[in-house]
Amino acid sequence: MTELQPGLGVASVSPAIQRLAPSGSEALARVPGTAVDPFDRLVVAFLTGRRLAHTKTAYAADLAAWRSWCLVEAPEEYRVHPLLARRPHVDAWVDHLGRAAATGDRPGA
Repeated sequence: MTELQPGLGVASVSPAIQRLAPSGSEALARVPGTAVDPFDRLVVAFLTGRRLAHTKTAYAADLAAWRSWCLVEAPEEYRVHPLLARRPHVDAWVDHLGRAAATGDRPGA
């Protein structure tokens, strides 16, 4: 599994995307934005397509929570760049959300 440690930065994400999906890097290059991290650029492109402000706000909060969990809050063995996450990461995230809901703690809030 290709993983990035939070301290390594995001510069190695684009080569990882290129290895995983060669056409992905080319498509990403066409996404508008100035953010260094491809995740940020894709979030901006995705949110631009939403019309309602409250929808944009909700999606932005959820995506920020996902990113934070992947890079910082996840157990160390699950830390990965959000664009490189696999099914085990998603399953662990869902468990995290379930525990947060049970305690009344909303991630990203």
